Amino acid sequence: MDPFSEIVHFNYTPKLVFFIFTSAFLSFFVNISIYLLIGKTSALTYNIFGHTKSVCILIAHFVVFKSPLSWKQIFGILLTLAGVFKYTQLKLQKENKPNTPLPTVDKGTLKD
Repeated sequence: MDPFSEIVHFNYTPKLVFFIFTSAFLSFFVNISIYLLIGKTSALTYNIFGHTKSVCILIAHFVVFKSPLSWKQIFGILLTLAGVFKYTQLKLQKENKPNTPLPTVDKGTLKD
């Protein structure tokens, strides 16, 4: 039996259909949030956000499932957090820097 006919003839329960549509609904809004995040910030900020999410997933996996973290994972988490904090610090410094106005040239002093 080919994969398409397996999908068509699969026994879909109401609970399974609910989970499929819920997953699709949530995925749609994840994509909308990504679009809004990149539109308001930058692609780099989105990338930093993605790495922060990965760190949260690793830590949650450690806390919930009591699974041990390897030294590589611990080093990666610390390195990622250091990068996120430094990026945030630089971003905030740039936003708090006063904007100096550009020098203007008076049209009356220009010679043709």
